Amino acid sequence: MPIFTTPSPRLTALVAFVISLGSNTINAGYECELVEDQKVLNFTASENDWFGFATVIKGDYAVVGEPYGDFGQTNAGAASIYNYRPQSDEWIVNNRISAPGPITGNLFGWSLAMDGDLLVVGAPGVNTPNAFNVGAVFIYAFNGTTYVYQETLQQPANDDDLDDRFGYSVAIANGRIAVGCTGDDDRAENAGAVYVFVDDPVDGWTQETKLLPTSIMEEDVFGFSVSMKGQYLAVGCPGDDFADGGEGSAFIYETINGTWFFREFVTAPDQTLSANFGLDVAIDNDGTFLTGAIGDDENGTNRGAAYVYRRTNTTTWTLEQKLLASDSVNPASFGYRVDLEGDLAVVAARNDWNGGSPSSGSVYAFTFDGIDWNEHAKIGATDNLAGNQFGSSIAIDQDTMLVGCPYCNDGANDAGAAYFTPIVCPSTRGDMNCDGAINLSDIEPLVLAMLNPDGYQTNYPDCSIANGDLNDDSLVRGDDIAAWLDVLFDQ
Repeated sequence: MPIFTTPSPRLTALVAFVISLGSNTINAGYECELVEDQKVLNFTASENDWFGFATVIKGDYAVVGEPYGDFGQTNAGAASIYNYRPQSDEWIVNNRISAPGPITGNLFGWSLAMDGDLLVVGAPGVNTPNAFNVGAVFIYAFNGTTYVYQETLQQPANDDDLDDRFGYSVAIANGRIAVGCTGDDDRAENAGAVYVFVDDPVDGWTQETKLLPTSIMEEDVFGFSVSMKGQYLAVGCPGDDFADGGEGSAFIYETINGTWFFREFVTAPDQTLSANFGLDVAIDNDGTFLTGAIGDDENGTNRGAAYVYRRTNTTTWTLEQKLLASDSVNPASFGYRVDLEGDLAVVAARNDWNGGSPSSGSVYAFTFDGIDWNEHAKIGATDNLAGNQFGSSIAIDQDTMLVGCPYCNDGANDAGAAYFTPIVCPSTRGDMNCDGAINLSDIEPLVLAMLNPDGYQTNYPDCSIANGDLNDDSLVRGDDIAAWLDVLFDQ
């Protein structure tokens, strides 16, 4: 175990020298790696199940939705729950669930979300006494062994209409559930809406608000995608045609003491006709926002793009970077699905020609080095085939990604599959803040590691303080600065 001592008297001069390098600092980072680890199939595979249409992963549990699975009834839909077993290093089927009393056409498993001990499943095809395809959301709670049915969420009886599709998208965080309702007609036909429910200790899950922007219009499908972390909620509106048609937009909200505030209306600065900006959205705890625009043409016709926005003040999100695939083809649909966790962003291009196979699909990983988002890895299915559309759903949690491939033909045509894919981004010696690069931003944590090791681990819990031992003497001290400079310039 390294021994930590105070820095030598040369430290101040060496740090000053490093700072004086300014723009000469190199920002090259290490390469992450996506490794296909395990492929899972619907063990009752039948034609057009679409297993993998939706995916979610949290900790040692993951869920794969198959909205057209025949769970006792045609297209009732189902979801398979997986549990990670470290002893065998594999994901094992824990349970397969559907709505209580599954009905033909429920489409259970169309959307998924997990948080803590709760699993939320959207079923936009559920009928009510008032109308068809109104939709519903089912809540399952973990009982220590598996997830068991707890409660059903639906619109108020006076608010449900034909083809509302409540449950088209779902998100859960901090005792709240957001539900997209793309067919809501309150503003205009299929303008959309989002309902937010709160877990009341007395009354259970109750409707907290209905988000219904005045600006949405016919076929905007507000609520097509939702993402919620911390106090932030992002809502995709890919049909928004405020300029020519289908450019798309997104809305960001914040909850404070139970009250929801609209914060920002987000659009691409280089709007493209039919780009469908907001088709999928992801927001992080600090408000960092990621979305895709599959119809963007900067790289070529419908090759697609993704956009990262950073919160600059209470009501302003500023474009930080537009992400493009380094090797896309027409039409790759890069940005079809996105997910975000800290300094890692993943973007799916389900129509990419991976390995030369049309629409076999792929997923790209980007990491943020404190200045730029850099493409670091790309993966497609090892058994990629034309039309599989690997990347039709993606979910990440810590160092694992779960990728859906609903049009894989394992067992039957379009029966579907899903792939567990570890994200390997090993720490590099000298990268003291673990942002994927060795640059000026590492100076402060390196000095902190020398002066206050406990403080360093508190401020950088995901980093190894041993990264500061640059000269292999089992010490982290002032003379590691010179070795750090060698690493910097040798990149």
